Amino acid sequence: GFTVECFIKTSDKFGFHHIMANGGSFNESGISLLTFHGFGGIIRGEIQNKETNEKVSIDAPFPFDDKWHHVAMSYDPGKKQMKLYFDGESATNPVAFNSPLKFNPENLRIGDNIHRRMGFYGGITDFRIWPTALKASAIAKHALGEPPAENVKPLIDLPLRSDSANGQLTNNESFKATNVKWASSEEPHPVEKGTDWNYAELQYQLSDYANEFAMLGALEYRMGNYEKALELLVKACNDGSYSPEVVLFPFHILPEVSALLAMAYKKNGNVVEYERIRGITNAQMQSVGLKSRENPDEFDVLKRIRLKTFQREMNALANE
Repeated sequence: GFTVECFIKTSDKFGFHHIMANGGSFNESGISLLTFHGFGGIIRGEIQNKETNEKVSIDAPFPFDDKWHHVAMSYDPGKKQMKLYFDGESATNPVAFNSPLKFNPENLRIGDNIHRRMGFYGGITDFRIWPTALKASAIAKHALGEPPAENVKPLIDLPLRSDSANGQLTNNESFKATNVKWASSEEPHPVEKGTDWNYAELQYQLSDYANEFAMLGALEYRMGNYEKALELLVKACNDGSYSPEVVLFPFHILPEVSALLAMAYKKNGNVVEYERIRGITNAQMQSVGLKSRENPDEFDVLKRIRLKTFQREMNALANE
């Protein structure tokens, strides 16, 4: 079992923002905890096992009021149930999840998602992952700022706060921090009773280099560096993020890249993704004709010729 808990502070409610993730949210196995603006504002906990095709999502209200709140998600392996807690109180009914848990520590991100980005914007402190489902009474005490008194040690215990403006997050083999700055909190915090302290404020981690990734990916493909080409082409369609497990949605795949992306998957031995993206590409290309007259919403002639050429090359790989 496990319990994930932390304090968060944010008013940025539009979109999905991961408090933590190692998968779980989309097509990858794992667990995740995130905020979402839908349904009036929610905290969402998710667990997924792709091998058994089981996924559970549970929601609890979240106010997005830029005040510190304690959030926790737990899974009890004996009862095979997960729950969410908000400010020390049970926020959901127990929900069943019957499959084995899948947790790849290499994919673990705090305030981000290695597969999809959608990073957190705001403060996260006192982040802990426990290797057991904590009792409700223990979670209630932690939410009040009382120090943990559990018999088991947390797998991860990161305060992410400092009494000094010079405080820093130290990168090491087990923990690396990027796009984090130290900010002063004027809001009361259950652990830091005063106002003269600082916390790690996470920033968006968005990429503006889709075209650059696409061009480099095409170059690597033509040079026969298929593994590197695949990584770059995925980054072009996935906000600069790459993981071998990622499964791209059709609306994220750039038309200019889709044929090359399919071919890169085929050259790397992933026939399933080749056929899936090949189907997406052929569907995209149905409306692209080799016309001489220009319409405002269509690709120009040279671009259509280039896309059709890539499409034919992609389909020719089906027989290899």
